Amino acid sequence: MIIEYAEETSRRGFPLSQHHIREHANAILHARLGDELSKKAEVGMNWVKRFVSKHSQRLKAFWSHPLDHSR
Repeated sequence: MIIEYAEETSRRGFPLSQHHIREHANAILHARLGDELSKKAEVGMNWVKRFVSKHSQRLKAFWSHPLDHSR
């Protein structure tokens, strides 16, 4: 779910930051656990780094460049 979401947003020109990947993972976690448990549940501090590393064939980190404003 997360990989497909990241690929889709990237294709549309809006690649996800680590912060956005973490937010999306937490949203999925909250949806699966329900309101009662989800208030305390979040992915860990290093979760995104491990997730991207584990799925490095499909997810890669890169620096973006600002758009040229002279157009």
